[in-house]
Amino acid sequence: MSPDRSPDSDRPDEDVDAEFARIIAGWDELPSLPEPPASTPPPPIRYYTDPPQPPALPGPPVPRPRDYEPAPEPDEGYEPPEPPPLPRGDLPGVLAWAATLLGPMFLVFAALFWRAASPLLLGLAVVAFMGGFVALVMRLPSHRDDDSDDDGAVV
Repeated sequence: MSPDRSPDSDRPDEDVDAEFARIIAGWDELPSLPEPPASTPPPPIRYYTDPPQPPALPGPPVPRPRDYEPAPEPDEGYEPPEPPPLPRGDLPGVLAWAATLLGPMFLVFAALFWRAASPLLLGLAVVAFMGGFVALVMRLPSHRDDDSDDDGAVV
């Protein structure tokens, strides 16, 4: 009870309770729709596959998103130049790279598919890898040609 009401005025609470009970009782019922006039045919049944039709408006048709086609790009006449040929490399460099890459590949192949590989072949693969790696490291330049007093990028 609120402090504003007197103890003998229970009438408004009963009206609220009755209205609440009426609302709850009709909760699952669908509201009744007005009947259409008898002279008009019933509206067609629409299934989920029917696309919604926009109302017909006077004037030019409104473009839809799929009606858009981009304008053709103008031909500017630019043709990129031919790329320079790849460097052929020297024979020791190619052999060093082949030994560095093919040695471990042979070891993986032998471990997966050729369990009975000769220890001599496995040892040759290890030596080929190590020799190719050492050859590549030895071919690196021993000093840099650029200026040593460079402070980094210039902004």
